[in-house]
Amino acid sequence: MKYISSINSKINKVVKKHKLYSLIDVAYFILLLFGFHFVWRYWETELDFRFFSDSSILTPIFNYLTWLLFQTSNFFLEYLLKGSYIIEDKAWYFDNGGYIKIVDGCSGLKASLQFITIILLARGPFKDKVWFIPAGILILFIANIVRIIGLDLVVYFKSSFYYFTHQYVFRPFFYGVIFVLWLVWIEKFKNRRQQ
Repeated sequence: MKYISSINSKINKVVKKHKLYSLIDVAYFILLLFGFHFVWRYWETELDFRFFSDSSILTPIFNYLTWLLFQTSNFFLEYLLKGSYIIEDKAWYFDNGGYIKIVDGCSGLKASLQFITIILLARGPFKDKVWFIPAGILILFIANIVRIIGLDLVVYFKSSFYYFTHQYVFRPFFYGVIFVLWLVWIEKFKNRRQQ
């Protein structure tokens, strides 16, 4: 224990000397983001989302969020693509032969839970967390709509770019939104005193 305390003391001296507080905050964010990701993946694959029972407590939440995402995205796609597709079982089938199906993983639930966890564990007044978390979830939902519409447009106009844009453009975009929300929290609320 003395050894760990000694290391912690040395790290604190380096942080103070070089004013690396922001680096510590970013490391904490990354640790929470990836820690949550790996716990989620383990729960998803090894435990098959079971939580105190044989059926997932998340199934109705996933179903509702997936339906809401599909309906909201479709509202905008009707305007953008003007009927150049047909709908079947939460999927868009485009005139060019491409399609996108909205599945549970598209719902944004995992990202919202990551955001909630990160903000709840971040320093700052709880009274601000009470309104910041729902506002952040709404922003994440809007970002997810942008992501889905963007992917639909990619499939419609250049379907060969789907995998690249899904993995390397829109997924980082979604996590970038979480990072920006966290950054706003750190910059505006972290050190605010309780009143």
